[in-house]
Order: sequence, then structure tokens, then C-alpha cells
Amino acid sequence: MHYVITGGAGNISKPLALQLLASNHQVTVIGRSEVNLKEMVDTGATAALGSVEDISFLTKTFSGADAVYTMVPPKWDATDWKGFIAGV
Repeated sequence: MHYVITGGAGNISKPLALQLLASNHQVTVIGRSEVNLKEMVDTGATAALGSVEDISFLTKTFSGADAVYTMVPPKWDATDWKGFIAGV
């Protein structure tokens, strides 16, 4: 199966991606930094560099996936947190 994981370098997303890779799944990890995704890429993942706020990037990256794991990263300057989450 092909999985797309957002927040690829995070405390939940990274172990999930590595476990899926160890089970021979195709994995695309989304992140903002190529350096932070290096371990997963070295293990066989495909890196997708971009923002979860970029709808066209997400649409393209999610295309063809069998499953997607999403999380909303912190946005420290959001004045309306629930509104920010709803818009992502």
C-alpha cells in the first residue's frame, strides 16, 4: 500500500513511517525540511517538501495514496486555533 504521512519528522509520524517502511509499504513523508526527513528517505521513503497550508501541494501529494495520516502542526501565531485547524 501507498501511505502519505504528514509531519514526517515528528514524534508520532516518524516512527509510523519507519514501521510502514519496515513492512515494505510505499511511504511518502511530508515535511518542511529535507534534512529532517533524511533518515526516512535513506530507508526508502519519498520526501514531499511543502506545507499543510498549501492545498494544491496536498492535493498533488495525496493523489494515488491508499491511506493518509494527517496531523496539524503547531502554528504559534494563530489567534483563532480552531479556525486555523478548520481551514487546513
